[in-house]
Amino acid sequence: MTGCVTLLQDGSPPQPLNSTVFEIPGDPQAVCAIRFDECSLARCILVVEKDSVFRRLIDDEFAQRCLPCVLVTACGFPDLATRAMVRQLVNALDLPAFALTDYNPHGMALMLCYKYGSVAFAFETYCCPRLEWLGLHAADVRGDPEDSPRLPSEAFQAFTPRDASVLSGLMRRHVVQRDALMSREAALMEETKFKVEIEALHFFGFDHLAQLLLRKIVSRPHALDAHDDEAFNESVDSASTVQGGGPSSQDWPDLFDDLDNDLDF
Repeated sequence: MTGCVTLLQDGSPPQPLNSTVFEIPGDPQAVCAIRFDECSLARCILVVEKDSVFRRLIDDEFAQRCLPCVLVTACGFPDLATRAMVRQLVNALDLPAFALTDYNPHGMALMLCYKYGSVAFAFETYCCPRLEWLGLHAADVRGDPEDSPRLPSEAFQAFTPRDASVLSGLMRRHVVQRDALMSREAALMEETKFKVEIEALHFFGFDHLAQLLLRKIVSRPHALDAHDDEAFNESVDSASTVQGGGPSSQDWPDLFDDLDNDLDF
């Protein structure tokens, strides 16, 4: 992880991350022992699915130049320690948390693992029900037919049988059925049967992803409190277009109804 946060660990001096990448310990209990300086400038936690996107946002200086935040990645499907770190950050700093994944069923499954935990550890405490799924959503990849340019055809990959199986399992889960955003996005994936990786958005320019994230985050109702600090105000002012926000997070549902063996989490 990296971003606008300072780590406080027993026996060590304060460790401001800024643009330094901190390797999350593999032991969840060691993660839970880490404390954070409450004076952090961060306004949110941004969890990204893969290391390549994490590095792209670092190169773009997203946390320093666009939106003060903490960036976290597990470089794929999250282990217990990374899930524990996200929960620890959210609880300690009292910040909203957002997840950015590929546009495919596995991306949605990965987000749900951060948000509600995994079947393998069904009653774990290392989950973050406050996490919001920022995308990618259908609107982020399909675009308006009247707009140009649009993503090239090679950006859209056909579903594999595994993709279809994971999506079918997701659509049977109560946690998806009860959430308007997730159920709508799952239905659109089933209808179109294509998937798009986050990196495909670089077709629109290397700053497109950063600006898209900024617009989507600041558009969330009450997602970010108004602050007087200069960095935050400049970040919000730079969002030229505000998109409509998604639905608010649901109360934590019964997570373990109709668990599906097709899913990896």
